[in-house]
Amino acid sequence: MSKGKAPAAPDYVGAAQLQGELSKESLNMQNYANRPVQNTPWGSTSWDTAKVVDPATGQEVTQWTQNTTLADPLKQALDQQLGLQQDRSNLAGSFMDRVSSEYSQPFDWQNLPRMAQANAPGQLQSNVSDYTRGLTTSAGPQQSAVGGFNFGGPQMGVGSMAGELQRGINQTNLTGQVDPMLGGLTRGVSPGNVNTGFNNMLGGLNYDTSQEAVQRGLSMGDNPALPTLTNDFRNQVANDLMQQMMPVQRQQQEALETDLSNRGFKQGTEAYKRALDELNQRQSAERFNALGMAGQEAQRLYGMQMGSRQQAFNEDVTGGQFGNQAANQAFQQALAANQFRNQAAGQAFGQDMSARQAQNQALGQQFNQQLAAGQFGNTATQQAYAQALGAAQFGNQAADQRFQQGLAAGQFGNQANAQAFGQNLAAGQFGNQAQQQLYGQMMGQADLANRAAGQNFGQNLAASQFQNQALGQAQALDLARMQAGNQAAQQQFALNSQAAAQQNALRQQAIAEQMQRRGMSLNEMNALLTGQQVGMPQMPNFVQAGRAETPNILGATQMGYDAALGAYNAQQAGTANLMGGLFGLGSAALGAPGLFGFGGGK
Repeated sequence: MSKGKAPAAPDYVGAAQLQGELSKESLNMQNYANRPVQNTPWGSTSWDTAKVVDPATGQEVTQWTQNTTLADPLKQALDQQLGLQQDRSNLAGSFMDRVSSEYSQPFDWQNLPRMAQANAPGQLQSNVSDYTRGLTTSAGPQQSAVGGFNFGGPQMGVGSMAGELQRGINQTNLTGQVDPMLGGLTRGVSPGNVNTGFNNMLGGLNYDTSQEAVQRGLSMGDNPALPTLTNDFRNQVANDLMQQMMPVQRQQQEALETDLSNRGFKQGTEAYKRALDELNQRQSAERFNALGMAGQEAQRLYGMQMGSRQQAFNEDVTGGQFGNQAANQAFQQALAANQFRNQAAGQAFGQDMSARQAQNQALGQQFNQQLAAGQFGNTATQQAYAQALGAAQFGNQAADQRFQQGLAAGQFGNQANAQAFGQNLAAGQFGNQAQQQLYGQMMGQADLANRAAGQNFGQNLAASQFQNQALGQAQALDLARMQAGNQAAQQQFALNSQAAAQQNALRQQAIAEQMQRRGMSLNEMNALLTGQQVGMPQMPNFVQAGRAETPNILGATQMGYDAALGAYNAQQAGTANLMGGLFGLGSAALGAPGLFGFGGGK
């Protein structure tokens, strides 16, 4: 089988040059479209062209010249404005003599008002008389205060009389022991025999069930074969589409040639060839799309075949699942039978265990009766013990009564001693109160003397403060007089400054008037020269034509080459797949037993 040849590489340089020529022609058409002749009420604009040589590249280029023509009324107004502007220029020229005369005289500084200057401020007073020497800083001699006095000491103690207190009483004998009567207690009861064993009946249980066979594989021998995607069907569909498109494309080419001839384009011109190239590109794109549609159709057929095989596979899976479900149903039935037998064995076990529990309850009742009899005997023994304990407690209560009587007699004696101690303590306190009264009288006399001394000190202090206030008042009067003098000097300085500022303002005004008179002629001349200027009318804007995109010839060439190369690669892949299938069949034939005499028995 022939492998074919790979498509030759296209002429990329020629495609790029052709695309550049088309881009240059598109730019020239855009320039021509953006230079229209405009007619407005104010006039019109037009363009002239000329063929010149570009001095930079030496190539011939088109030179554009814009012409603006005003309407007759607007042209007359422009002429009149130009005439008025010329007259103003002539008038401004006649002012040169006045300007020269005014600037030829020097500035007259001698006849201006004199510049004034404020006098120096008066001398301020800052000295104040010193009155601190006459201040009194002492309040005079102070009398001594009474700080203490002597008095008699208080009575510090009395007799305690603690030796006569009664500190104890005699104790009577107590009964300290009672017979506990422990020999009559019943300490245990013999329990009956309890039945702790029973038949578990485990021999009747079923631990296993039979398992049904499960289908673990599928038989797919009768299923449709796995489809393979080849280029034959795609090529057949592509050829059919090409056959259908060829008459239409020939009709389109003939219609385009007729239209170009009717529009005056001659065969062989650049525009004529460009229009045919554009048609050929569109038709090539349609043929390329037909190849894509053919591939989609082949994919659809492949999908249908795969669907048939998938349906057969799903049917096999459904049959296997049905068999497994039947096996599972048989397993569940056997499991239910075994569970029924196990439940019967469990019921027999429960009945046996209930009979043995009833026997154990009877033995428990017998044990409880024996336990109640023992507890009755213990209760009687406890009652005898309580009676013996009560008799002993009665004897102890009588002994405690004798003890309490002795204790009361001792407490009476102690109270008598406490009364004697209280009388001695009251006598000592009376003596201390007399000493305290004497102390208070002496402290009152001392406080009276101290108050008299304090009153004398306050009188001396008031006299000193009166003298100091008089000196402060004199100093304040001197300070007020000095501040009044300083304020008067400051006010005089402010009046002098105000007069000097007014004199200087008059001088500045005189300077400004001379400067204005000196430059008035020059300002008038400038006003005439810089008056209203002549303006050109503005033409209305228009939407400029955009540059048309040139055909992507280089990209189309690359796409055509890629399509041819793809078809070649697909053809090579189909050939490789076919050869691989033939080699696989040959290997299978050689490995089959008895085929071609190979692989037979020993």
